[in-house]
Amino acid sequence: MRSGSISRPPDRQLPGTVAGELDVATAPEVRTALHAALADHRKVVLDLGGLRFFDCAGLSALLAAARAAKANGTELRLCSVPHTLARLLRLTRAGSAFTSSSRTYA
Repeated sequence: MRSGSISRPPDRQLPGTVAGELDVATAPEVRTALHAALADHRKVVLDLGGLRFFDCAGLSALLAAARAAKANGTELRLCSVPHTLARLLRLTRAGSAFTSSSRTYA
């Protein structure tokens, strides 16, 4: 899998995974994949455990997905959120845009 891409099993069932780098180079692809997943499913569980790096473009892609989820009536759940992203979500008060799995933002 390429860095910063989202993977889904071939049967298009979720959960999805974002791994590698989520930055200005990869955020557009992830944004597109997340919007497609949100359009196809009532619940999207996104595992971020393999995320090694993110920047403001990556955060923007996640927040855009959260807005799309809310507009579609879809649940977007983040799990295995890296500490640095969890901290940024807390500091910016953007964490409330997502549903979190157990201990995601702890």
